[in-house]
Amino acid sequence: MDSYVALVDRFVAVADAGSVQRAATRLHISQPALTQSIKKIEEVFDCQLFERSKRGMVLTLAGEHLYARSRRMLDQSSLARHEIADILQGRSGTLRIAAGTAWGYCFLPPVIRDLQSAFSELQVELDIAITPSAIPRLKSGDVDVVLGASEAMTDDDPTFLKKPLMTLSFAAACGQSSPLRKRGPLGFADFADVPIVVYEDDKQLMEQVIGKIERELGFDLNIAVRTKSLMAAMELVSTGPYVIFLARPFLQKFSNAGVHLLPLRPALHSFETAAYFRRSLLRTRPFQQFIAAIEKLDANWRG
Repeated sequence: MDSYVALVDRFVAVADAGSVQRAATRLHISQPALTQSIKKIEEVFDCQLFERSKRGMVLTLAGEHLYARSRRMLDQSSLARHEIADILQGRSGTLRIAAGTAWGYCFLPPVIRDLQSAFSELQVELDIAITPSAIPRLKSGDVDVVLGASEAMTDDDPTFLKKPLMTLSFAAACGQSSPLRKRGPLGFADFADVPIVVYEDDKQLMEQVIGKIERELGFDLNIAVRTKSLMAAMELVSTGPYVIFLARPFLQKFSNAGVHLLPLRPALHSFETAAYFRRSLLRTRPFQQFIAAIEKLDANWRG
């Protein structure tokens, strides 16, 4: 008989797909085999878990309750496999990192380079992602470490650690054709009439920055472009009359002949950053070196 975990995995797959056919394709098994697995898990709980409708396979009330618990069980099972791999394999395979804009573009590249120089077999997967979307991936075992804006953990799970890191600030930049390029120290009022490009990937932080300026001015800024593409945002700024607000380390690193960092008298916005990771990773040499490099970088930034 199929293991209970395998049955649960198939049950969740059908619920997610809303179709036995689509779930079977994703799982690479036959439809009859998947149908039989659903019958078996219904026998285990002695109830009907799905109803067939024009919308496909729809969970019953009992099925909805089982789905919520099954999803958590599969996430915990995946997390346990990664933790055991951390301990037994020394994590020589892959280190999966999710990082915010400043950490991902500015601080991590030299850390990753030095880490792979010391551990040549280690592969690194780096994904630029905001903390609120990355933390659930950390908890489900999809990433190993998150570096970005500091967020309150939703629970006190001892499986994970949060390490407070440096405080970063936002800055403003413009392109060659912006009327602000040759002005002296600017105040918020100088942004009243200029077109603004908003990088929306980190919407929460951007709303805080824009909101602070608009509260000071008493009216809305001219938000000309909203985009989740950082490359598109920077290209617009470098070739047009736009102003953009981003983390200062990023603008300092990538300012060039076409993009100018603007001198601001009032501070725009500051935010604390942090690293989040599984406690078990501290048992592995690659991660020990990784976190030591992060701590050194943090100390140098503060100092």
